Amino acid sequence: MIAMEYDNIKFDNESTKCSFPFFAWQCITLQIKGRCVDLVIKDDNAMNLFLRFLVQALNTMDGHQDSAQFFIDAATINEIERRERKLNKRVLKIRKVTPLADDEEYDDSLELKRLHDYE
Repeated sequence: MIAMEYDNIKFDNESTKCSFPFFAWQCITLQIKGRCVDLVIKDDNAMNLFLRFLVQALNTMDGHQDSAQFFIDAATINEIERRERKLNKRVLKIRKVTPLADDEEYDDSLELKRLHDYE
């Protein structure tokens, strides 16, 4: 862009044809320690793939490294709790339909415990 002639990029009148070599959304700037790297990726699919790679590799949601870790941890905890609730529903359903003797009860893993063994 710096090497382009001014007459090709000015918008002073409508008769002047503007011929930018790329659009703004095809350019990405990577800020690395000590320098900035400007990349132009004209293929939309390649740009999409590159951005997905950067987000995954940097573990980011706002452009800063490891900024998505809190949300990943929260989603993991939420999924664990959801699966535990689902398992607990199954356990309770099994307990309701399975008759037990008077000296038996279930522990958390649905294994039978004999009450007189623990006394």
